[in-house]
Amino acid sequence: MKNSVLSLILFCSVVVSAKEVTFIPPKSVKTPTEKLRGFNVEGKYALEWANSGYVESDFDTIAEQGFNLVRLPLDYRCYTNKGDWSAFDEKSLKQIDQAIAWGMTKGIQVMLNIHRAPGYCIHDPNGLPSPAKVPENQRGSLWVDPSSRAAFLDHWAMFARRYKRVPAQFLAFNLLNEPIGTDANTYVTLMVEATRRVREFRTDRPVVVDGLNMGAGLDPLLVEAALKESFTLSKHCYEPFMVTHYRAPWIEGSGAWPTPVWPPALLNSYLFGPNKEKNSAKRTLRIEGHFPKGATIGIQVGQVSMDGRLELRADGKVVFTKNFRQGPGPGEWKKAIYSNQWKIYQNIYDREYGVQLKKAAQDISFELVQGDWLTFNEISVGLPGGEKSVFSPSSMEWGKPQSSYVLSKDMKVLQAAGNKLNGGTRVDDPFALEEWIAASKKGIPVIVAEFGVYNRVPHDVAMAVQEAKLKAFKEAGFGWCLWSFKGEFGPFNPKRQGIPLEQYRGMAVDRKYLDLLKNY
Repeated sequence: MKNSVLSLILFCSVVVSAKEVTFIPPKSVKTPTEKLRGFNVEGKYALEWANSGYVESDFDTIAEQGFNLVRLPLDYRCYTNKGDWSAFDEKSLKQIDQAIAWGMTKGIQVMLNIHRAPGYCIHDPNGLPSPAKVPENQRGSLWVDPSSRAAFLDHWAMFARRYKRVPAQFLAFNLLNEPIGTDANTYVTLMVEATRRVREFRTDRPVVVDGLNMGAGLDPLLVEAALKESFTLSKHCYEPFMVTHYRAPWIEGSGAWPTPVWPPALLNSYLFGPNKEKNSAKRTLRIEGHFPKGATIGIQVGQVSMDGRLELRADGKVVFTKNFRQGPGPGEWKKAIYSNQWKIYQNIYDREYGVQLKKAAQDISFELVQGDWLTFNEISVGLPGGEKSVFSPSSMEWGKPQSSYVLSKDMKVLQAAGNKLNGGTRVDDPFALEEWIAASKKGIPVIVAEFGVYNRVPHDVAMAVQEAKLKAFKEAGFGWCLWSFKGEFGPFNPKRQGIPLEQYRGMAVDRKYLDLLKNY
């Protein structure tokens, strides 16, 4: 072995060669997946703005506060030479070595994740490499380009070789962040191939594979592969999205979303027209309840794609119709938007439409009977001459059929039909965990590798959301990794106004949030 040595770390000897790094841990610890609790740390997350490496005091803080997991999302451009993704930058790799060594000395498992991979990143349009971010020779899609695929596999082989002597309990490989833009077979085939490449160097290396649809969902092919290849499945849990990402500046239109509440009405903000879904039963939003004569029913329409017609019905009879006729310039809409891709207008309205019932009804429904799709920001129901209840959607799930709901007699609680309130507790699945729990019951380890709430969400709502999630994860037996340790989603340096902050190791800390995390 060469005699080049990283700066020595307390209680841990580190020996470096050109191809392999050996860490000798201070002691052996076994931590089952369900006991893992920790944070994403962004030291080499993005070449442009998060490539400074890692800070030992962050690992000290994480360990001192009782956590035992750090996920390191990596941008491949941060550890390769510019323009040549087959040439690895040893100086940058040593920063990753250092983070793993700190984890070992402090009893923390490190999970390496390729966040921006050769040929893919969730932050680019449709996941395709952005010309503004990668060299011309690196713009092929991971899903179809052989050179991108080969580079991706070679990168994991490099990490597997480099860290082959790091004990399994201290290092896991999370292969790819939040896949979209491909089919299940293509994705699963690549993940299986990468898993096998990794385990050529160490058969017990923990491998973690994100779910499909940005880590949110499963597919039978993926579940089958997890059983066969013995890898952990990773869910990213940002449901309900319109709650967790309220006013997030990188999400178009989020500034116009309604202020989140908890618990939310589990409404999907899309109403799809016959252009998207021929089956009207899947397009209709129904609300069962007791709607007296004179009650007001309203819907605040957000964005409308192409011309269309919206109908409101009471007990199956049309009581209100709204025709949308799109165009350029000023109009009924607040903003005209022309889609070059589809050659249509998709204007933003942010306008309420509705009706006062002339007779009592037991069933109210909303349907886009002509057109493509529209979004809505709220549904309102008001008693005659009295109080109005407003229900805001909490998700924007493309392609998800609409559902039926039941409104309580006082018109204040909306819940999915078929579910009942139990002492005021919702029995819905607001975090979409059901299929993941089913997978875990088959013997597949599951971890929530990302979840969080943006700092513009009211603090009381954010804490209520996170507590509900943490309880659900604990009940399901899922370990978790918060996005992130610092910044707008984290308890440290949260950049949140109007809450008391303490100081810890030179950082501002939201103590209420940190204590909540520590309790689970």
